[in-house]
Amino acid sequence: MGHITWPPKLLRTDVLGEVKDTSNRKFTRDIGRAVHISHNTYYAFGDTFCHDARGGFVGVTNNSIALCEDPRGAPCRSTYLGVGGERGKVGTFVPHTRGEEEWENQPEHKEKNDRVTCWSFGGIIEEREGCGSGWVFFDKMLTHGGDAGHHFGMGVARVTVQPDRSLKVERPMGETMVFGEGEPKFGSISHLCDDDGWVYLLGAHDPAPQQFDMRCHLARIRRDADFTQRGNYEVWINTLDGKGAWEKHYNHVDDLKKLQDLDIQAQGAIFKAPEFAPEGKPYLWIGVNKFGVGHFYVGAAPAVTGPWEVQDLGELPRDPDPWDGKSSGPKYALYPNPRASDLARGEMLCTWTDAAQLGGKVIAARFWFEGSYDRPPPPPPAEAAATNERRKSGFGQLEEKLKSKLGGFLKR
Repeated sequence: MGHITWPPKLLRTDVLGEVKDTSNRKFTRDIGRAVHISHNTYYAFGDTFCHDARGGFVGVTNNSIALCEDPRGAPCRSTYLGVGGERGKVGTFVPHTRGEEEWENQPEHKEKNDRVTCWSFGGIIEEREGCGSGWVFFDKMLTHGGDAGHHFGMGVARVTVQPDRSLKVERPMGETMVFGEGEPKFGSISHLCDDDGWVYLLGAHDPAPQQFDMRCHLARIRRDADFTQRGNYEVWINTLDGKGAWEKHYNHVDDLKKLQDLDIQAQGAIFKAPEFAPEGKPYLWIGVNKFGVGHFYVGAAPAVTGPWEVQDLGELPRDPDPWDGKSSGPKYALYPNPRASDLARGEMLCTWTDAAQLGGKVIAARFWFEGSYDRPPPPPPAEAAATNERRKSGFGQLEEKLKSKLGGFLKR
């Protein structure tokens, strides 16, 4: 297949536009991480501002998921399954418990727009490739209007694909969290199902107030294990020799080993692509950092535990179709989709959020990396379209004939 150069360089970026719903109803939403189960691709969104068929606002869903029928050919088209009626408010992906619903519906909380959010940005972990069932981690917290409130920890829910390809999500632990408040949010950023049978869970540790101590940490669990049992997890801890080790228990967050350059990364994905990654560094990271600068970061490592080296490739592209014709807002939540990318030619399909408008907008683009490949990247879309038009025209046909005759003459 070939390998990207290191440090990485981009040849070009083909911006595809906004990820829109096939119903043509208006949904402003953020995150838009590509997740996979039962050979289907879905986009997992955060807060989703829903509108009816006439464009009227009908409410906010705190996390939603939509099917992408053709992630390779039409990555900007997604469909909410099971949305009925003219109102068109979509259901939640990770549902509330009855207690959480009752809390939200109390008059004093409805008046203040207090919500229980169960945001899930780390992807779906399928028990076996294509089996149609698995797990998803979610970050449970209270929000008050637009402000974050109490954080409860990381929960885990059960996901099962239904015959119509909708997803049934259940919370077997109820309101009990598998990782408590004060712990790193293992599984909140990304996961990796590796060849060794382990699932590696990347999560951030929020610094204490008034402290600038950004860090990310790793936990792991066997892919076929019960994810609701805390005893099935191991964490990556410091050792005296500095190499690190996997242990089931730790006493303090400072016992956990840091991840070098990966510590300041915020949203993105770790994945393994030995045929695409730089030689000797098969583990890759693509995402954004915690400073909110909206830059495209690429990392590589020889092992999932590191050492990680992360490179800044510059600012993400502007929104090609801003809501007011000019604005481009803060950019965050950058996620690669290697399953829908032509890695053999250096292409990586990614999505990110542009927050110029209320609720955000998820944008997709194909990023083309410099490297050594069996086949060169295709020409830019505009150039390819112009070439096709020339071929259809009489001039193009004449040009092809002249090239053919000249080629025959040179062979004599």
